[in-house]
Amino acid sequence: GHDPRDYALMSFGGAGPLHAAEVARSLGMSEIIVPEAPGILCAEGLIVSDLKEDFTKTVHLPLTAATGAEVTAAIAELTDRAADWFDREQVAPEVRTLAVTLDLRYVGQNYELPVTLQHPSSFELDAVRLLFFEAHRRFYGFHDPDDPVELITVRVTARGATGEPEDRHAETASAGAPAALERRPVWFESDAPVETPVYERAAIRPGNTLVGPAIIEQFDSTTVLHPGDGLRVDDARNLIITVTP
Repeated sequence: GHDPRDYALMSFGGAGPLHAAEVARSLGMSEIIVPEAPGILCAEGLIVSDLKEDFTKTVHLPLTAATGAEVTAAIAELTDRAADWFDREQVAPEVRTLAVTLDLRYVGQNYELPVTLQHPSSFELDAVRLLFFEAHRRFYGFHDPDDPVELITVRVTARGATGEPEDRHAETASAGAPAALERRPVWFESDAPVETPVYERAAIRPGNTLVGPAIIEQFDSTTVLHPGDGLRVDDARNLIITVTP
C-alpha cells in the first residue's frame, strides 16, 4: 500500500551500494542514502538499539463487547510477564515503555493487520474498530464497517530505552570534492567504459559534493555513483545520492 517513489532508498550491506542505483531507477526512486559503514550497519544497530521483547497470546475471539473482558485479561497477563522481563533485564523504571497491539482481520480473511492501542491499559471496542477500519483502508483501499471482525493475537511489546548513541561526527564541513585516489575505466553501459575517478570513503567529509561517474571504496563496501547522478555528504557522513531520471 506504499509507493516507493515517495521514499529514499536506504542502501546497506556489503553489496548494497553497488546495486542501489539500478534498484532505485527500477522503482522510480530519486534518492539513495548510503550510511558511513553500510557493511556493518546491522551490527551497529544491534549495539545501540533499545532492549525489546514481545509477549504474545493467541485468543481467536470475535471483536465484540462480550469478549472485552477476555481481551483485557490477556493484556493484563502479558503486561505482568513484561514486568518480570524488565526486572530480569534490570531495566530502570524510568526508561520502560509498553505497547499493546491486536492482530485483527475480517472473518474469512487469511491475514491479520496489527492495530496498536492508543491507551494500552484499556480496551475500548469502538476505538479499536475504528483503528482497524483505518488500517484496512490504508492497506487495501477499503473497509466495511458492517462485516464482523475477529481478534487473533494479543501482543505486548516491552522496550527499555538505551539512550542516543554518541555523536562521533563533530567536525567542520568542507565544500567541494575530495581528491581522487586514481582513475580507472568502468563499464556503466555495454558500449564503452568510462574513465572514472576513484575516491577513498574516509577522505570524504560532510559538505563534500560529487557528480558521477565515481567509485567510492571502503573496507566494508564499494559505492557506485553513476554518470550524471549527484552526491552530497550530510553531517552524519551519510552519502546522499540524487538519481537522475
